[in-house]
Amino acid sequence: MKRPRDWGKPEVTTGTHKLLRAAAFRIFLVTALLNLPAVAEEPNQIRVGVSAYLSYAPFHIADQEGFFADHGLEVELVNLRRSYLWLAPLIRGDLDVGAGQLSPGLFNAMARGARIQFVAGKEVYASSSECTYLGILVSTELAQRGSPGDATLLRGKVVSLERNSVYGYFLDRTLQPAGLELSDAFTRVVAPAVEVEAVRRGQIDAFNSAEPWVTRALDTGVVVLAHSAQVVMPDFPGGIVVFGQTLLEGRPDLGQRFMAAYLAGVRRYEEGKTERNLEILSRSLELEQRFLERACWPTFSRGPIDHGQLLEFQKWLKAQGLLNETLATEDYWEPRFIRQTPSMAGEVEP
Repeated sequence: MKRPRDWGKPEVTTGTHKLLRAAAFRIFLVTALLNLPAVAEEPNQIRVGVSAYLSYAPFHIADQEGFFADHGLEVELVNLRRSYLWLAPLIRGDLDVGAGQLSPGLFNAMARGARIQFVAGKEVYASSSECTYLGILVSTELAQRGSPGDATLLRGKVVSLERNSVYGYFLDRTLQPAGLELSDAFTRVVAPAVEVEAVRRGQIDAFNSAEPWVTRALDTGVVVLAHSAQVVMPDFPGGIVVFGQTLLEGRPDLGQRFMAAYLAGVRRYEEGKTERNLEILSRSLELEQRFLERACWPTFSRGPIDHGQLLEFQKWLKAQGLLNETLATEDYWEPRFIRQTPSMAGEVEP
């Protein structure tokens, strides 16, 4: 028997059932999507190793002028006690960007396969510079025995510097015209903050120094400037910017944005000792503006590096037994980040 129709309810046909089921599914789907947790964006955080030297000025300027933020980056400047302490953290991935002096450890790490590469030059010991950013300072007493620039005064003396680095190269190049070798002077490492006191006590006779420590030391009258890097090794690339694996391979888009912001910092730095630059660097380096106004500000590369000079430095490292083999340019140099920065078009070699 056919079931009587219930006149109190609308009749639901098979087609209507299908429509209702489809509508219900759509409602469920929209509700589910609305309740899904937001997809987290990949973090744009970059950690950069810096030290209390003027050669890190563009990083501080780019940070405090908002250039990194303008490129969507959250950059943390990690202050290191010594400028060479960034290499191991960069290899481990604790830092994303390293910046500092050249060293055998840097070349040896790349030779062993560490995924790090030079991406830009930093400070240059420019022959055109009218002041000394990096120099060898000798005790006033020692300088009085002859001309301060007489390298023979360093024979048998104790010089504070990192021997197995570009600073050892600087000392060796200083001694060579006088017929001396690196072994003719003794070297030890004394912290910059106490080098003047070490000279005063007779523990060392001279030391290698970079700004702001050069001006600080000269103000004491305990030492005098004897040798300048821009004279001994003119236009040598004293510092480099190095990317780790994350920016080279994992997030090269972040590396590109970082480079654009960093070079914007370099350009702002090149405006010189403006009130704003002095304010930023006084705060970042914890120095009085009056002091910064007298200090020698280094010349910066806008990215390119003198590879011929780097080859000579590698040969020196190898002769010192600090490097097994010299690296070809392509083994240590990755120019794509500065090449792809619009302001650098036409300025970067292959």
